[in-house]
Amino acid sequence: MNNLYRDFSYTPAARSTRLPVSTRFLIIGVWTWSCVEIPWELAGETDGMRVSAVWSGKVLLSAIAFSTLRGSRIGSMSLIFLCFASVLALSVALPDEYRLWRGGFYLSLVECCLKLITGLTLALFRLRVRNIS
Repeated sequence: MNNLYRDFSYTPAARSTRLPVSTRFLIIGVWTWSCVEIPWELAGETDGMRVSAVWSGKVLLSAIAFSTLRGSRIGSMSLIFLCFASVLALSVALPDEYRLWRGGFYLSLVECCLKLITGLTLALFRLRVRNIS
């Protein structure tokens, strides 16, 4: 019985592997901003394939963000990759968006900054956890 209690007890090592509150808020912020952008991403879209691609991406981001918040290592690695890949894709298009549509530029800039900060914070947290265990 004592081994069973020890295996499931709340130890300092287990406490150190929980996501910090600030990182949780950043993940929720990325997900929320992704939902805020939906009307602009779907504005004027009539192609069913593009609409389904946007919705599929949102569902995938929701699943990855939720699994990361629940403590999944695979989810957090997937979210780190998704954030950095998105930052790379967005940063290339920012100059054109600035020239063509300032509103889209600011939407993308906020998304880019949120994802960059979230990806860095989550990656640094994962490195720290790996060094502890």
